[in-house]
Amino acid sequence: MRSITNRFGLMAAVAAIFVGSADAATVQVQVVSNEFIPSDVTINVGDTVEWTWGSGSHTVTSGTGSSDGASGNLFNEPSTPSSQTFSFTFTQAGLVPYYCIPHESFNMKGSVNVVAGGGEGEAPVTVTVQVSDSGFDPAEITINVGDTVRWNLVGGSHSVANGTDSSDPNSSTLFDASLHGEFLPSFSYTFTQVGLVPYYSAPDEAGGGMTGSVNVLAGGGEGEGEGEGEGEGEGEAPVTVTVQVSDSGFDPAEITINVGDTVRWNLVGGSHSVANGTDSSDPNSSTLFDASLHGEFLPSFSYTFTQVGLVPYYSAPDEAGGGMTGTVNVLGGAPNTTILNVSPGSVNVASTAGSFQVGVEYTTVGNIGWRAEVVAGQSWLSLDAASAIYRAYNGSIFATHQTNGQLLERIGIIRINAPGAANDPTEITVTQAAMLPPMAIINVSPSQIDFGETRIGSTLSATVTIGNDGDATLDGVASTSSPFSIVGSASYSIAPGQSQQITVGFTPTAAGAATGSVLFTGGGEATVGVSGEGAPPVAVIMVSRNTITFGEVVIDSQETNAVMVSNTGDAVLEGVASASPPFSIVSGGSYSLAPGRSQAITVGFTPDATGTSQGSVTLTGGGGATVGVTGIGILSAQIMTAETSIDFGDVNLGNHTTRSATLTNVGGVPLEGEASATEPFSVAARAFYRLHPGESHEVFLRFTPVSKG
Repeated sequence: MRSITNRFGLMAAVAAIFVGSADAATVQVQVVSNEFIPSDVTINVGDTVEWTWGSGSHTVTSGTGSSDGASGNLFNEPSTPSSQTFSFTFTQAGLVPYYCIPHESFNMKGSVNVVAGGGEGEAPVTVTVQVSDSGFDPAEITINVGDTVRWNLVGGSHSVANGTDSSDPNSSTLFDASLHGEFLPSFSYTFTQVGLVPYYSAPDEAGGGMTGSVNVLAGGGEGEGEGEGEGEGEGEAPVTVTVQVSDSGFDPAEITINVGDTVRWNLVGGSHSVANGTDSSDPNSSTLFDASLHGEFLPSFSYTFTQVGLVPYYSAPDEAGGGMTGTVNVLGGAPNTTILNVSPGSVNVASTAGSFQVGVEYTTVGNIGWRAEVVAGQSWLSLDAASAIYRAYNGSIFATHQTNGQLLERIGIIRINAPGAANDPTEITVTQAAMLPPMAIINVSPSQIDFGETRIGSTLSATVTIGNDGDATLDGVASTSSPFSIVGSASYSIAPGQSQQITVGFTPTAAGAATGSVLFTGGGEATVGVSGEGAPPVAVIMVSRNTITFGEVVIDSQETNAVMVSNTGDAVLEGVASASPPFSIVSGGSYSLAPGRSQAITVGFTPDATGTSQGSVTLTGGGGATVGVTGIGILSAQIMTAETSIDFGDVNLGNHTTRSATLTNVGGVPLEGEASATEPFSVAARAFYRLHPGESHEVFLRFTPVSKG
């Protein structure tokens, strides 16, 4: 049975390269950052471990730590850019711990478990081949039946297919996998038959070829590894079959496994789910498993099958589009085998520090103990102390992870060891998201501006507030097109959490509706819709006063007063002023005023009767205006005497006699004057008078005769 697995991020770094006889092997351990990868390896007596420097400055020092009295007694070598490899051949069985002196506080430790080896049943190994534009490295390897080769892509885009080239009739009959993508994919194949297996990369045939070979020897004993086909023999180790999940469906859609085997569904495209059942209407739907595969990174879901039978499954989000289904045919495996169920089988965690829990359960009651350990990602992934102690009951693993300060995701692996269980060991892949780089996020308010009616040629303005909801400086420029414009500065540079205003103008050049938008760049961009209506020029009339009061005016006389008329519009104001008697327009009765100009209009009041008169002056054009007018008509000054004649009687010559006369102002205005008489009459006293309407004045007259008669 073949398993094709794509993994993101961490490169599996164990390479067992056989040298000399088939009984001795070299296991590669990478020394990178603050960890050995893999940190714990198991080899046979006589095998060699080669540590290869990857980054930083480290040591490979035997012992549990600096407090170990035997620290460095077996080996103590640098792993630096100038000393990149160190090899040690182990000649005695036992557990050999080792650590890095500079990074002991970071728990940078590992161990080599040396077993007696030899004989039947020797544990199969995995040989890693790096794939890049330079070719396969190493291109030729020798392994035993049951061993696995893992091809890891480290550069370019290539494939791995058995055969000498594409013209080989046997090409792709064993395996054919494409290695490509944004992250590091890999492909593994377990060889179950003796012989020389050539292979090649299809995309590189035209460029001269890129080939390699695997020489498979008879090797160890029965029951080794994972091979092609659907074995059912007793004691066969459980395997994990990988199904790729994408918008094209499940690949492969139909698989056959044994009881105790595990299926891992890996999402490589789209957003899908994996749930047992024929569809959502199936009464048994989701009774075994139901997992959503989605997110920014590659999630996966694993399930170990413990009962014989055909298990259909489907993707719930794809039911409406015609369906996306698959089946797992579970054959009978070894009877009465204890299976360790681990849930979830993979974990995706955020870039920030946190914790999560993994449940561990037995499918059958037994006394098999289990414990957990971190085998990759020890520098940032850790377990609670109880996880390292064997326990023979259902329980949980409590894991914590530190903050990922890098811009790339990282992979950790938790291994559950349960000696005697069918699926021992079981691994949980922990994928920690990368730290997102600081970024600006723009928001604008309002989202729409309506300038309304605006005169052609004039400008109306409005402001837009730009906010930065991100954690990096927001730099950008605002732009729009006529008849809309940016008034003042169009650029902005806004710190996180701050805001800035941009002024938008509307200057219509033609009558009618206008629409557009303002584009704001940076922080994901934003737009604000703008609209307005261009209105033609119009005259607008304005008067300097709303009323004119003439007061009292003598009948048949005229009083005048003025009012100013102005044009506050943007077109010529033409019109006339009119009034009804006793009011009239004396001058300025017609006008033609350019925008901003004014003119005086003279209004007259000529009463023809006494009493109050009211009326209005009407002005046309520019919307029109009315000025109220009032006045009071009064009589002119008029004098009246109470006596129509005065008789002085007989007066002797040389003597005089005085009589009085009463004068009254019966007019409507003040009256003043002087009384006079002709000889032999004269005004004796009070000749002068000043009388308000209705007032009276007494004048004294004298008669002095100068002759008889």
